[in-house]
Amino acid sequence: MYNTLIQNAFLLVALASLYNLVTRIRSRYPTRGRILIGLLFGAMTVLGMKLPFYFNEGIIYDGRSIILTLAGLYGGGTVVIISGVIAGIYRAILGGAGVWAGLATIIACSATGLFFRRRVKNHPENYNLLELYEIGFVTHIVMLICQLLVLPLPSGLTVIGQIWVPIMLIFPVTTMIIGALLSNEEKRLILLKDLESNHNFLLKTQAIGNIGNWEYDLINNRLTWSEQVYRIWGVDPRKYKVSYDNFLSSVHPDDRTAVDSTYRNSVSKGLSSYEIEHRIVRSESGEIRVVYEKCEHIRDKDNRVIKSVGIVQDVTDRKQAEEELEKHRSHLEELGKERTAELEEKNKELERYNKLFEGREFRIKELKDKVEKLEKNNK
Repeated sequence: MYNTLIQNAFLLVALASLYNLVTRIRSRYPTRGRILIGLLFGAMTVLGMKLPFYFNEGIIYDGRSIILTLAGLYGGGTVVIISGVIAGIYRAILGGAGVWAGLATIIACSATGLFFRRRVKNHPENYNLLELYEIGFVTHIVMLICQLLVLPLPSGLTVIGQIWVPIMLIFPVTTMIIGALLSNEEKRLILLKDLESNHNFLLKTQAIGNIGNWEYDLINNRLTWSEQVYRIWGVDPRKYKVSYDNFLSSVHPDDRTAVDSTYRNSVSKGLSSYEIEHRIVRSESGEIRVVYEKCEHIRDKDNRVIKSVGIVQDVTDRKQAEEELEKHRSHLEELGKERTAELEEKNKELERYNKLFEGREFRIKELKDKVEKLEKNNK
């Protein structure tokens, strides 16, 4: 009996290996992946039932309780339904005195796996080893209870009395070990998904800010660019060969010496970083763009620069906007000067008029008084 149960345990190790392969499909095609995992668990259940321990005619024991518990725990509803139906059909075909106990085991263990999956909100990878052992322990208590349905009743009690020791010694531990393997695969997938999400987020933010990053390995003389750098340079990453020499050749001729000497001086003089703004010429269109670069050096234990990492941002639009603003500012200054000159001229004109009319106000009043006096005399 122990040898047969151990054979089923090794079958479960194969299940874990195949699970790792199928989950890669699930990460790209979720629906297809769940169906494939359901078929995988179902097929493994049938294989387990083909390598059973025969307690008596029509009463067999195998690793299906572990497989279907893990199907519910790691696969979820779709996987459990597919694998459970496959296992149930095959067990019904086998028939015998243990058929109802076998079908009850399939249903109960699948439900137990789903229950523990729901407890952690569909994240079974959060269970530790002790908790996985407890799940295996509970599952096989449930499995032993199902043996009460062995026919004729109550012969199941006799069956339980003879199988519970090897079952409870081997199967909870096996559930824990295989569960740990599946948990590691789930954690790996989650990590890959997070990395992909972070990578996509980085690409989007770089595209929005028109910023790329680069890395120059001085030991191997290898320069690498992010996708956005290729876009800034206006080249096809599938065709363009990235190298320091090609980078320099793309720099505007008037800026090339300054860019090269700035980098080399920062390395030779022991600087930790540098920044520079320069122009590049797009090879395909001849368009001139302005970029801002900032670089930091990575040193080895002997303080030698072994790698340089940096960012590059296309600031052409900003520079053009600054130039436009400068033109408007200059224009406004010119207008201000013109208006000031006009006002000064008007002020001078007023001063001249004021001088012309100085004293005339008094003489006009004097003449007015004389006219009024003559008018009175004539009356």
